[in-house]
Amino acid sequence: MQRAFPRDFYDVWNVLKFHLQLIDTKQMKDVFLKKCEYKKVNPVNWNEYLQSEQVMGKASHFNNSLDRQIKDVPKFKDVIDDLRDILASFF
Repeated sequence: MQRAFPRDFYDVWNVLKFHLQLIDTKQMKDVFLKKCEYKKVNPVNWNEYLQSEQVMGKASHFNNSLDRQIKDVPKFKDVIDDLRDILASFF
């Protein structure tokens, strides 16, 4: 939420999309909320956050930022749409 680097979106998407079954989502949510409290950051409405300028402004940099690190870079819109759906399912 604070950094909003293209690689951050990719990493979170990759873990949640392909490895969610390995994650205790209740514990993840609890840890996330505790970290927000500790950092004095308000937890956001994921739908609004993922449509914000902070996030959408990264779209043009997404491929360029990841193409040297990842073989098949997914489309930014697909990553954001997937994140919106996945995060909405347990937040």
